[in-house]
Amino acid sequence: MTKRLPMLSRSIFLLGITATAFTTSSCYWLYPYQEPVAPPPNGPTQPQTLDQLKEQQREEQESALEEGERIQEDIGDPEPEPEPLPAPKPAERSSIPVAKAVPGREGFVFSPFNNKMIDVKGFPSGTTVADPSYPKEAKKYFKVP
Repeated sequence: MTKRLPMLSRSIFLLGITATAFTTSSCYWLYPYQEPVAPPPNGPTQPQTLDQLKEQQREEQESALEEGERIQEDIGDPEPEPEPLPAPKPAERSSIPVAKAVPGREGFVFSPFNNKMIDVKGFPSGTTVADPSYPKEAKKYFKVP
């Protein structure tokens, strides 16, 4: 049994080296070979010097200007700018009156119609509330301050 152990460990070691070599080897076998692309026969398309680059940019700008002039001729004269819209009128005041707060009593207001004290706790400021002292047919509304 003692002789089998080194032999078994040696085979496991060799198997590990083979697997490592296979996974860490170059990956050229994964990608197909592609021929390099030759440059165009009439020379490079990009300018080689700064002067050539400036000349190419100037030519591109001139051709763009000429194209713009041709388009403008096709379209004709530009339309006149529309007149600006009139300024909005100031908001008209609401016909709903605002109640007056009761001094020293938070959540209570005086009705603008009959000057009675009304509890408006729980209503946020600006809310329209019906005056409870009037019947349903003649309801009057006011805003909470």
